[in-house]
Amino acid sequence: QSGGISTATHEITSGFLASGSEHEVEVVWKDSGGTELAAASTFAVAGYATIPAEVAISNVDTSKKGFLFRTVQSAEGLGNETALREQHLAGEIGGENIADDWGSDDYTWTVDLINFDQDGNAQGEFRDLGDGSSQDVFDDFIPGIPGLEGGTDNITGEIHTVVRVPKAGLYTFGFNSDDGFKTTAGNDAADSVYLGGFNGGRGASTTAFTVLFEAAGDYPMRSIWYEGGGGANLEWFTISPNKALLNDTGNGGLATFAVKPELATSVTAVSPAPGGAPFPNENISVTIADGSASVDTGSVQITLGGQAVEASVSKSGGVTTVEVDRGGAMWSSGEEVTVGLSYSAGGSTRDVSWSFNARTYVGIASDSVSSHSGLVLGDAKWTEDGGGASGQAGDLGLDLTGTSGTMVVAGADFLNDAFAKDVLTVAFWAKKSVIGNSSSVWITSESAGSGNRGFQAHTPWSNNNVYFDTQGCCAADTQRVNGDVAGYEFYEDTFWDEWHLWSFSKDMDLKEVRIDGNLFLESFGADPLSADVMDIWVGSERGGANYDRSVFDDFAIYDRALSESDLKKIASGTSAGSLDGLIAFWDFNTAPAAGGDGAISSVALADGSVVIEYTGTLKSATSVTGPYSDVAGASSPYSVAPTKAAEFYIAE
Repeated sequence: QSGGISTATHEITSGFLASGSEHEVEVVWKDSGGTELAAASTFAVAGYATIPAEVAISNVDTSKKGFLFRTVQSAEGLGNETALREQHLAGEIGGENIADDWGSDDYTWTVDLINFDQDGNAQGEFRDLGDGSSQDVFDDFIPGIPGLEGGTDNITGEIHTVVRVPKAGLYTFGFNSDDGFKTTAGNDAADSVYLGGFNGGRGASTTAFTVLFEAAGDYPMRSIWYEGGGGANLEWFTISPNKALLNDTGNGGLATFAVKPELATSVTAVSPAPGGAPFPNENISVTIADGSASVDTGSVQITLGGQAVEASVSKSGGVTTVEVDRGGAMWSSGEEVTVGLSYSAGGSTRDVSWSFNARTYVGIASDSVSSHSGLVLGDAKWTEDGGGASGQAGDLGLDLTGTSGTMVVAGADFLNDAFAKDVLTVAFWAKKSVIGNSSSVWITSESAGSGNRGFQAHTPWSNNNVYFDTQGCCAADTQRVNGDVAGYEFYEDTFWDEWHLWSFSKDMDLKEVRIDGNLFLESFGADPLSADVMDIWVGSERGGANYDRSVFDDFAIYDRALSESDLKKIASGTSAGSLDGLIAFWDFNTAPAAGGDGAISSVALADGSVVIEYTGTLKSATSVTGPYSDVAGASSPYSVAPTKAAEFYIAE
């Protein structure tokens, strides 16, 4: 007690409160009159990652201090997305590496510190301050940059090191990046622990992340860093117990060693990755490289949630590839999934598992042609009945007028035939709420530049220009046609208060933009489309951002160039889903049912039947998007023989 203020302290003497846990504190005391008083409060523990002691390695070569830094640069435009940049590092996209390999060992350099800027200029938190502090450190040039073509864009870096942790406890790291990064700890991709990251583009900014090391030791760590365009810089450091760059031991930084663990076999890639947020219909893939031992392909097994699943296994050149085709099955929104991997090599068996949570989504909009699922994300919602373009009962629209709404069709390779023929039309109704930097449709193509911009439209951009881009951006005629919407023949002051039918067609080298069936823009000489489609984004650019903020209805894709008469029919009330050449059609007329309090707690196999344990009401459907009906007479646990091609269950 001091100056009339009483202070009570409780010290946690054993262990740490769990990451993200919530706690209630109650204080009871008596005043000078003997009256007992009480007060209560709650608090939540900040999130942190835990690295088990067994992740530490022994016999580290401490003569090689610093980091191994590998640089990969592409002449093509690459999006700022972590999963995409892992593909870049793996050589799956981006073409030839155009980084300057002078002074490297196959594009890998040994460096002392991670404090780089593309021009060697002062960036981030560690720079030439002239004050002698731990942050007074010169920025260096990024290894291999500028590249052989003189450019400083479309770079992906991979950093390997072993960090010496002097004692167990909590450490807070920082990574300053322009643009994104991801940091993990572990021996390879399968047993890695996600520590922190930023998935996307940004200017020089720091992401802090806290790590609990269960024991002192030498811990292998890996960071990837990437940049799309503009500035490029990166720093890797600790914030506590000391704010210092890693390996800057003179200023209190943790010692690091420029080595990679040597393993008998190594899982070089897994998808989805530990701690990732994959689309809920993603397949599972694993790549295992032989080292001093060879993987026995016949021993490889994969489990999902503890249940064995069928996997295809192949091997070539000492690399084993394992793939699980889930056939479009959907994980629930935010569902935690654990993948188990078991294999034998050199007489030893390795069992390892990793977990991730499926991307959260609002609901699923189903295509009426082939049931392709559109994941509705962010603050998107369905309109009320009659809120679609026709205004009639039973017609709903997809309301993306909030700040983060979009729809994505993941795995849209069903468009490849049309892209190969170089003939396609995308048509949809839209009613704008805000004019700004936005994309209405963005179909990604693996080989297309500028963020995999295979087929993209702004309706309009913030400058009131409508843009139609194909196979990259932004060369006139070969990639882009654009014009001020005020130049549209029927434009008037009330234009944005009304629904309009937008269509974007490509017929070989001819491109057209039509509004309500009327020709607005056309161009000749367009480059051909490439038949390597990945995803379809409606109402935003790839990955989200630049949200359209419109209500959409009747989003249709055709394998032909729709004529003026075709489009005038739609504009006059004919369903877009009734025209020839339809590949996919989302009418948004079926909103997801409101969920109850039920939940499926487990799914298991027993005596040839699927056993479902649940609370609430069990419902089933033949399609993941429904409609779902009550399972007659069901009670938990419910057993069903797997005799159908597919059956989907929910509990409400």
